[in-house]
Amino acid sequence: MSDGLNAGWLSFAFVKMFIAVVVAAASFLLMDFMYGKELQSVVSITVVVGIISWFVGQMFIEVINMAVSTIIQCFLADEEMFGNEGSLYVPDELDEFLAELDRGDRFAINDKENEIDDYEFDGKDKVSVESPTNSGVSVEA
Repeated sequence: MSDGLNAGWLSFAFVKMFIAVVVAAASFLLMDFMYGKELQSVVSITVVVGIISWFVGQMFIEVINMAVSTIIQCFLADEEMFGNEGSLYVPDELDEFLAELDRGDRFAINDKENEIDDYEFDGKDKVSVESPTNSGVSVEA
């Protein structure tokens, strides 16, 4: 583990804070509405509920963190054992996607719908122009 702030730690802290604030605000509103006349102060109970919800949120976030770490570790072990020849444990769709990422053609257009037909000037009122993105654009003359 690295020391200091990183994006993962910061996002988990934000989620825990969000959970604690939302639960504390909801408990404040509900207690004030239901027991407002019977209680001296709703704020002290709200602070306790906020602290408890921080720790409950931390437990849930740690479970998610452990699941993500386990998935990453399994992926790295699979890559080490099988390399680029594929894996028994990777679904075919995911294996094809990773192969596309390795080749660098993830954003290549290779389907028939996006192919551009050659347009010819027919001498009438429309001229076709090829744009830098290889899409035919007709311009009226």
